[in-house]
Amino acid sequence: MKYITIIVATSGKNLELAHQFKKQLGDDSTHVDILNVVDLDLPLYASVHESKYVALDLVGSQIEKLKKNSGLVVLVPEYNGGLPPSIPNFFAWVSRATKDWRECFNNKPCAIGTYSAGGGSNAMALLRLQLSYMGLNVIGRQIVTNSSRPQDEAGIEAISAILKKQI
Repeated sequence: MKYITIIVATSGKNLELAHQFKKQLGDDSTHVDILNVVDLDLPLYASVHESKYVALDLVGSQIEKLKKNSGLVVLVPEYNGGLPPSIPNFFAWVSRATKDWRECFNNKPCAIGTYSAGGGSNAMALLRLQLSYMGLNVIGRQIVTNSSRPQDEAGIEAISAILKKQI
């Protein structure tokens, strides 16, 4: 069995996009989970908080899922020309929870996408940069959609096929 986690940073349109991906990716040989990092309600990471919170307690169950993953999909809205704070915050807590946090990400294929009112291209560039740094192999094709540019189901299908070939 192969495992894919779709990480999403909103309860809005990007969550709808996550469900579209799940529908395309899931089958008898692939289990797909959606992880909405907003639902984790994580405190803002700062080194001073490490004495107040135990990172492993906050994100330990997510780390176990990430370790067994064959691939990821990360979907985010664009906030003020950047990433929503919940995404880098989640990755910060993951990086502080284990000695080898990269084992959650190294050499795994990853698709990215956005539903963003402002276009989303800045968020995609920043997300691609961060995920690549973390060790993920980010697929070249991405999903960028908004209210004036409806999502093309064929695009989700094509990116899902690429991701499944790489896992």
